[in-house]
Amino acid sequence: MSTHGLVIVKNRKQEEVVRIFSHYDGYPSGLGKQLEGFFIGRKVVCGVDNPASDNFNGMGCLAASLIKFLKDGIGSIYIEPYIKKSDVVYTYIITSNKNGEVNIEIEET
Repeated sequence: MSTHGLVIVKNRKQEEVVRIFSHYDGYPSGLGKQLEGFFIGRKVVCGVDNPASDNFNGMGCLAASLIKFLKDGIGSIYIEPYIKKSDVVYTYIITSNKNGEVNIEIEET
């Protein structure tokens, strides 16, 4: 049986930018570790500070970059705006603070 995970990216107004559904390995030791590794050393900035930078130009850029990182072929990762937290085991809420640091909050259903 697969462990479903949900990643919700929110902007600074706490509005949802995207919901990403992970069909497999939603555990903190799986999807959680992937997310943690992806965000290490990266910040959310306003504008492109350096084209070669690994930073994100806002939460929309972060969401698009995260989908690109997670999606590897057919299946497994989906954009599902209507999936409910109750349909998954782990929910990861991605936000950033005023300093541009990325925060990951984990909720278990």
